Order: sequence, then C-alpha cells, then structure tokens
Amino acid sequence: MTPKRFLILAAVPLVLALTACGASTPEEVIAAVEQRVDDSQQAGSAASAEMLSYDELPDCAEVASSAGDLIGDFVPSPDGHEGVNEQPLAIDLSCVWLTPQTVDQDLSGLAKFGGISIGVTIEKNPSSRADNEAAGLVHEYAPADDIGAYVLSLNPEFDPADELSAIGVIVNKGNVSIIVSAVGLYIDAGNIVESRTNALGIETALRIHEAMRR
Repeated sequence: MTPKRFLILAAVPLVLALTACGASTPEEVIAAVEQRVDDSQQAGSAASAEMLSYDELPDCAEVASSAGDLIGDFVPSPDGHEGVNEQPLAIDLSCVWLTPQTVDQDLSGLAKFGGISIGVTIEKNPSSRADNEAAGLVHEYAPADDIGAYVLSLNPEFDPADELSAIGVIVNKGNVSIIVSAVGLYIDAGNIVESRTNALGIETALRIHEAMRR
C-alpha cells in the first residue's frame, strides 16, 4: 500500500463524520484529502531537495567559477589558508583570494594588503530561519527570499549597499551556509574591497547555492 493510499484510507472516518454533518459530499471531501496529501508530499520532497550531503561540497575552483565578479584580480592564497574541515555534524570549505600586493609582499602597496574569503558549510542539523530571526540575525533581501534562501549578518545596522567587511554576510539555504567576507590586516578597507559591496557578496553566495544544486 502506498503512503498516499494509507493516508487517504486513514481519513475515511473523518470523511464519514463530515458528510454526516452535511459539510460536503464524500467525493468532495475525499478529493480535498487527496489534494492535501499531494501538497504535503510535494512540500516534503522540496525540503529534502534543499538538504545536501557532504559529497556535494564544492572545491575552491568550483566556488571561484561562481564568484568571478567578487574575486576580480585577486589571486588564490599561497599560504594554505584554503581547505576542508570535516566534523561529525558539519563539513566546511574555506577559500581565500588575496590582492596581488599581499601575495608579492610589496610594502609599497601596504594599503592594499588583504583579500576576500568565502566559506561553505554543510550541516546535518542546521538552525532554522525562525531560530535566526528570534536571534535578530535575519535581514530581508528579496532576491534571496524569492528562492528560499535568507541573509544573516551580525551587524545590526546591516546595509546591502555598504562595502563588504570582515563581519561579512551569510546566506543560508537548506542545510548549506555560505559566508562572504573581507579578510586581512589593512589600513584602508575601501582600497581593497573597492566596489565589492554586501549586495555583491550576497549575489555571489546565491550563485554558489545555485551551482551546488545543479
């Protein structure tokens, strides 16, 4: 017996009770039950589709292919700041791209020492949007909300138009979290991030989310 058939048969006593009270014909109530079962199964399938396994964690080259606008002329960190960390309840990838001045250790370009970091985490038991909203961390952002994702920031005065900072932005979807931030010891962050805004960081994270689900 299929799960759908089981649920429909289980609803028969309710159907009889409703029709006895003159609520609807048995056919109408059964049709309504079938529709609700279909809707429930589709919602369950959609939720399952958002949950990714550890095997679906990308590497930094795959992340870079979705982050070209953000990375620009920055180059991969040569100092081993990239890698995968696997734990029982989560696995995460860390990728770093630095300014050419940072890599060359050119002190004449000290004002541009720094870079961009992108982290991708897949969790087995992720926190919910409701939990993060209760903590005051969720910020409305239509392009993310429209695809079932949401934006988090530890900055209570978060503004998508602001330059990306070391606090960064986080975009969650299903059991995947992507954090984008500026990194490094810099004199003038604006010299490093330039036109790289929180909004660009969010758009980059959304592209990575999309690529992971293809």
